[in-house]
Amino acid sequence: MADGLVISNQAFVSAIGQGVADQPSDDPRTEIPDDPTMDIVGQLPLLFATKTAALEVDGGSPGIVDPGDVLRYTITVYNNGTVPATAVELFDSVPGNTTYVADSVTLNGLPVGQPDGGVFP
Repeated sequence: MADGLVISNQAFVSAIGQGVADQPSDDPRTEIPDDPTMDIVGQLPLLFATKTAALEVDGGSPGIVDPGDVLRYTITVYNNGTVPATAVELFDSVPGNTTYVADSVTLNGLPVGQPDGGVFP
């Protein structure tokens, strides 16, 4: 097998008499639900990313996103490969009907300033 070959493995279990049909296995190394287990052959990184949103400032209807509310997006990147990933770049567009808050990006809890070099998204 060649270096970098990714082997994807996923099982499904059914217990029709118990009302369980096609329940998939899950890769315990990621937060992604019901994803296949990915194993990489050789010495390469294997990156996964998850993105979540949380209502940080709720100025309108409780628990509902209204105009003027502030959302915090969190992107977590996982490396399930066998070596560190270097020179990694992450691109994420500002969702529609939202506005980017300048200088609000952090990396590992520390501010990063303007990651876009001052170009408004």
